[in-house]
Amino acid sequence: MGRLYDRPEWKDFRSAIIEHDECVCRRCGRPKSDNVIFHVHHKVYHPGKLIWQYDPQDCETLCRGCHAEEHGKIPPSSGWDYLFDEDLGDLSGECEYCGTELRYVFYIDHPRWEALAVGTDCCDRLTGSDIAVSRRRKIDRKTRFLKSPKWYREGSIWKIKRMRMEFAIDRDMQGFFIRFMDTDGQKRHNSLEAYISHD
Repeated sequence: MGRLYDRPEWKDFRSAIIEHDECVCRRCGRPKSDNVIFHVHHKVYHPGKLIWQYDPQDCETLCRGCHAEEHGKIPPSSGWDYLFDEDLGDLSGECEYCGTELRYVFYIDHPRWEALAVGTDCCDRLTGSDIAVSRRRKIDRKTRFLKSPKWYREGSIWKIKRMRMEFAIDRDMQGFFIRFMDTDGQKRHNSLEAYISHD
């Protein structure tokens, strides 16, 4: 197959497809001026046809990265869905997309790839959302709230006043809960740590 790509018929066909696509990758939009290496991707395959005998509508210009992604050689750079996340407690994890050390792991899924465990930045970039940053902010706010030095103890109940409102952490037979302005929270947690990491 390699020698077919050296044939003048393929070189002419390849040039025509790339020129038709205005020298731009049809997936990511990167132009020729970015020193991109272009490939011509066959969107369908017809047994017995030579690579330059295809209808031009069955082909498209892709940069090398998008072409590798299309053929499953590298993970897709978009179209991922968030599954769930967890806090490892320290920098003991590694992003399966970029290799960065991480503490907060976000699990994402793609219809054409196996699930990945990634960090905050990769999660948001690959899902096209701000779900990881939003969840981290929420957890950080809860953590700061619970670790505030302004908590004081009244009997077995811990209380805090924030912006003229009173909050209390109480416990019953079903677990810990937050009481706000003397109204019991509906959710119960086995520990304060579970409260911090819960939605």
